[in-house]
Amino acid sequence: MSNKKSSWHKISDSSIRQRWDLNCHCKMVEKVVYVGADFYKDGWTPICETCGTNRKYISTEIETEASKPSKRS
Repeated sequence: MSNKKSSWHKISDSSIRQRWDLNCHCKMVEKVVYVGADFYKDGWTPICETCGTNRKYISTEIETEASKPSKRS
């Protein structure tokens, strides 16, 4: 077991997003949707736009400097 202490760092809500998968068999609907942290301020879960079924949580992602497009002159 490690003796390292973990630490928490505040990040901007605009730097994170969550992936949600379709949890129904509807056709012609986006398979995966991405929502930002501000989506949850009202306590919602993404749903299928066709049948209203809750989507299934996949993962949380954070934007890092390496993933941002480089600015070229």
